[in-house]
Amino acid sequence: MTSDHDLTRVRKRYAEVAEILEMKYGEGKVDENIDPVWSGRNAIGGLNHGKNWLYRIFDADGIHIELSVFAESGATTNWRLIFEHVEGMKSLLAERRRREAATL
Repeated sequence: MTSDHDLTRVRKRYAEVAEILEMKYGEGKVDENIDPVWSGRNAIGGLNHGKNWLYRIFDADGIHIELSVFAESGATTNWRLIFEHVEGMKSLLAERRRREAATL
């Protein structure tokens, strides 16, 4: 895998996926930060130290979607996409609480 110290590769793909999600689900809530001290070739270090983050949340049509960027190692970055069916998660959590109450 190619190193991505300055986040160029992962930011490009993150922007592509965000654009697709915006077309389908509307403008999401954007929470992005690149600390000037942790920019350029140090940007991946900023991800590892919690100084840099790229994060978007989309809530539409009973679906909660999270798009984010993370560092796997000192040189490898990836993006993550989480889709959550809101009503399904409510049912799942209620069932988990019911089973725990019955078991414990």
